[in-house]
Amino acid sequence: MTTNQLRLDTGFPVAATGTRARPPGLGTWLGWAADRLAAMRRIRQRRRAMVELARMSDWRLQDLGIPRDRIAEVVDGLIAREGPSMGRRTR
Repeated sequence: MTTNQLRLDTGFPVAATGTRARPPGLGTWLGWAADRLAAMRRIRQRRRAMVELARMSDWRLQDLGIPRDRIAEVVDGLIAREGPSMGRRTR
């Protein structure tokens, strides 16, 4: 233990200012959790876009140039091109 750290009952090093340092391995776990949340957002985004397009009439889809049987392909292409922020509302 260095002179600028204290030990509390938790066993985690604590900086002298009172802010807790991350325990070993927490950064890996947080990265994994952030990846899982991003994957869930992409799944919801894909599902929302596909439902919205599937609800459109054949005429409207034809006007957009999207065949009904290629909705999934078009949505996947848009998500890949625009990234995970596609369709996100800004305040």
